[in-house]
Amino acid sequence: MLQNRVGGQNLYKLFGLSSLIILFTALFSVVNASSFADFKRTQTASFQTYVDERDNLYNNYLKSEWEAYLSQEPTPLYEKQKPADIKPARYEKLQEIGPKIDIYVKQLPMPEAKKQDDEISTKGLVFDYFGTQVEVNIPEGIR
Repeated sequence: MLQNRVGGQNLYKLFGLSSLIILFTALFSVVNASSFADFKRTQTASFQTYVDERDNLYNNYLKSEWEAYLSQEPTPLYEKQKPADIKPARYEKLQEIGPKIDIYVKQLPMPEAKKQDDEISTKGLVFDYFGTQVEVNIPEGIR
């Protein structure tokens, strides 16, 4: 509660005004509740008639488009008819053109395969991964 200089209380006036406002608001909402229900009922009915009209118009449009689609003749996919049976292909010998040329390719020596050392280094991690030896080096400062 607030007090003025002479000690009187100022909150009683504010409390009374706010109580009156809340009371009038509650009464107004109770009085208008039935009129809102009537309003809602009429709006729902009018909206349902609107929806039914629109649904009928759309259904008629779809039917007319479907009838127009069915009345069209399909366009042929091929300009000429496909053959009834297909003859197997025959081998035909190609006509040789020009002189016969021999090409020789020089054989290069195969590089020697590097031999793997059998000793395992202790510098890092070594493991076998599907038949391949994998080595991971670990720096000296980390060990």
